[in-house]
Amino acid sequence: MGRCAALSPLLILAFGLTGVGCQSIYHKSGEIYPPDPCAQLKLRMDQAHQARKQADQAAARLRDAAARDLVGRTLESDIDRLEMAAREFGRRMVAVSDAVASCGQSDQFAAEILSLQKRCAQMLETVQLIRSDGVSSTLPLLDHLLQDPT
Repeated sequence: MGRCAALSPLLILAFGLTGVGCQSIYHKSGEIYPPDPCAQLKLRMDQAHQARKQADQAAARLRDAAARDLVGRTLESDIDRLEMAAREFGRRMVAVSDAVASCGQSDQFAAEILSLQKRCAQMLETVQLIRSDGVSSTLPLLDHLLQDPT
């Protein structure tokens, strides 16, 4: 026991001197997320656009599955996929809203943000309707959602 107790401070000192831990999450986040608030807004908007694209793809996949009259687990999986993508899109839009508050030049992005918010609301509403009414009764709405993305 005495020998282990004597080695512990030496190991701590050795790790401290070799720089273990210098690549912490705090250092990496500075590389990923820019410190400038307007650059952060741009990054968040890019992430929201990517989430929108994934939600659109999930909606198209569900529409294709419904058109082929797939039922059961396959259709449920596609509904779940659309719901997850729509919720991720919503989460990304909350991050955009948070970033807007920090950036003083957010007026230049106002129209784009409004368009993204509208699309996100449509996606979330469509998921709720599919969950409550079923895919077959909401298929025209899903078609409209995919044909008119704005």
